Amino acid sequence: MKSQSYFCLILLFSLPFLTLEKFICTSDSDCQALLMRNCNTGTLTCIETISMSDSDCDYLGTAGVGRVRTLTFDSVTLRVCTRTCSSHSQCNGNPTAKICKSGECVECLQSADCTAIGFKSHICTNNFCYKPSIALACTTLSACSMPPCHDDGMRCWEKCDESTSCMGSSCINGVLGIVGLCSNRQSTPPSIITCVAIGNCPATFPVCDSNYQCIACTDNSECSRFGSYSCLNGECVYDSGSEAGSGSCLGDNECSGLICYRWW
Repeated sequence: MKSQSYFCLILLFSLPFLTLEKFICTSDSDCQALLMRNCNTGTLTCIETISMSDSDCDYLGTAGVGRVRTLTFDSVTLRVCTRTCSSHSQCNGNPTAKICKSGECVECLQSADCTAIGFKSHICTNNFCYKPSIALACTTLSACSMPPCHDDGMRCWEKCDESTSCMGSSCINGVLGIVGLCSNRQSTPPSIITCVAIGNCPATFPVCDSNYQCIACTDNSECSRFGSYSCLNGECVYDSGSEAGSGSCLGDNECSGLICYRWW
């Protein structure tokens, strides 16, 4: 299988305005912590197959669970590895995508999730984290908890070295020469809600699993407590084909743990 070395972080870039840096590695785990495939032992740089098939991401679990997702930000393209899931616990081993949503591990449902996994004040778009703007410098506290951060063109990664450690995460040493990058943050994104019973869970994650975390629904019956709601993409949403019941609403202020959807 043909492969190529990358001179940037988890990116497939061909952009003239970016300064690309050789991403150095000594093991596959160095690269996988930053969402790439493996380490080329000949060049000691992280590589990714040109085809970037889903099987390239199976290292996140067993055969068949890997998934490739292509993210875009302005004219920047970023390919990332994630995996299938049925609970948040199956995403625990992922470097950044800790939330199980619609059957796949994703990074965020809200901006606060991005901050929790190390991307301070980044925005959440299509369940992955991005800088608020492509021009935003990763050298300021507005986008980096420990400036200066490394700018990969899409987000800001915290740096680490012999004198600077990572906050609640691991230092992937030497990936930028004498400087490393922080990944595998252990904090739980706030969108992952703990529970003691199914009634504690909101419509976004309506089922309380055996790990006492609220997860996605798989059947309409799991939404019955909300009224005329059906399970759609893992969430309980108002069934527009039913008469308004105890779970219906006209505005967010009328909802308690539900999502209000307007159908007109």
